[in-house]
Amino acid sequence: MTIEDAISKIRIMLGAENQTEVKSENKQEQVSVEFESKTLVDGTIVETEGALEVGSVLYVQTPEGEKVPAPAAIHQTTDDLLIEVDENGVIISVEPFVPETQSEQKTETTFDSEALLGQISDLLTPFKEEINSLKEQISKMDTEFSIFRDEPAGKKITNNLEENKRLENSLYDAKMSKLYDIRKNKFK
Repeated sequence: MTIEDAISKIRIMLGAENQTEVKSENKQEQVSVEFESKTLVDGTIVETEGALEVGSVLYVQTPEGEKVPAPAAIHQTTDDLLIEVDENGVIISVEPFVPETQSEQKTETTFDSEALLGQISDLLTPFKEEINSLKEQISKMDTEFSIFRDEPAGKKITNNLEENKRLENSLYDAKMSKLYDIRKNKFK
């Protein structure tokens, strides 16, 4: 890197215009540097000094108008370019963006249906055993109920509270009449 290159990069980093003039101490000539700018899909404006190619430094234009080296990542432009940048902002690769087709997506999402059915069957096995056990219990209860239902009916159970009360009243009346008779006999 020559001194002129270093000075031009420092000027770019300090936010110089898109075209800068560099005066050589030896030659006293003016050099014009062109920037190529692109817009990323998120709306960020990026620029390179000269052409957008591998080895160039990719700069990000901040809202304040400053230019800083782009972070290490793969950046997608609005004109469908993928620009891969290292941690120093140097472009590693520039490739066209190719969206996946539906057939590629289908091949990636295929799965083994036999294995899936086997796994589902394994998950359902304990439930099948529990269901069979419950069926046996219900069948046994149904059989026991049928036996109970077919037995002859026993004596009808009735509510005999009134009858008990009448009996108690008659016993009370009998006791009272006996007491009355005893009293009558004593005082005679």
